[in-house]
Amino acid sequence: MAQHAPSQWISPTWANLIALVAAVVLTILGGWLVGREKLRTSDRLRRTAAKAVDLAEKLDMAVLGDSEEFRSLCEELADAKADIVQTRARFLSQLQPDAIAHYVAKGSPKWTAAQAVAVITDLAPEWLYDSATSRRRPI
Repeated sequence: MAQHAPSQWISPTWANLIALVAAVVLTILGGWLVGREKLRTSDRLRRTAAKAVDLAEKLDMAVLGDSEEFRSLCEELADAKADIVQTRARFLSQLQPDAIAHYVAKGSPKWTAAQAVAVITDLAPEWLYDSATSRRRPI
């Protein structure tokens, strides 16, 4: 076991206490930094979700797969590759109106748009709707 040589300026007890305080301070600082980054990421994703739902609400279901801006937002939300998002968006946009009801239920335009984004991104439609309407927390 390694032992440190006694210092003429500081006793081993004080050295251990200083090391303990430094460890506690660094742990608290690290936790604060992680929490701040988590909040930033959450806010960024909520803003992106709101934009995607708003755009899906404006666009017709048949052209969702062709909108580069919409696909880009969905790629960021899903953290998925472009071809996966494009395939899902094209699948949804090529369905007949009666078949779309199997994936996207009728409701308010905002709710329908949130469900369309959910099909493409595999995210919860409730979270997307809440983000788009600032129902739980303002963006």
